[in-house]
Amino acid sequence: IHMKKPTRILSIGFGLLLFASIGIAFANADTPHLWLELPMAAVGVGLGFILNNLNVFGQEIAGRERFGITTALLQSTRMVGGMLGTSIVATVVQHHYRDVVTRTMSVLGEPAASQWRPRFVDLRILIDDASRLKLIADMKPSGLNTLALIDTARDALVQSIHIGVWLTAVAALAAALLVQRISHVVFRRG
Repeated sequence: IHMKKPTRILSIGFGLLLFASIGIAFANADTPHLWLELPMAAVGVGLGFILNNLNVFGQEIAGRERFGITTALLQSTRMVGGMLGTSIVATVVQHHYRDVVTRTMSVLGEPAASQWRPRFVDLRILIDDASRLKLIADMKPSGLNTLALIDTARDALVQSIHIGVWLTAVAALAAALLVQRISHVVFRRG
């Protein structure tokens, strides 16, 4: 099959990432599993459209004489971009989570807020049963509603992850728009 504008494959891939991110960003506890599975599948298909085709298009645009340099540059850029993007999103998620938990704990007043904030900022209380049970046991004498505080921390984490997913959606939109600027790719024979 001959495509008049082969870069549309990249646009489709980034579009799938964009719509998948939006779908995941609106997910909540009541979202049916199918409505989570479809966006996750779209991420896989979108990345499949993007990753290999970026190499092929970059190599075609650069030409045979710069084939090795282009391939190395694309691989290096992909690796650095993946690390940088992951770090940025993780930092934003962690910062937002810590901020919400700190504001929530300040309602308890001092010295309770200072005493319990470090334990709630640690995400292990949400994913590790032993840490959570120890926190509940340690807080019992304080008379505070520990389960409500843990639920608030869980909600803060979900909000934070949604912000990270929205950042991914923005990056996918920016990439889809940048792909439109690629001049026409012509595949040469031989």
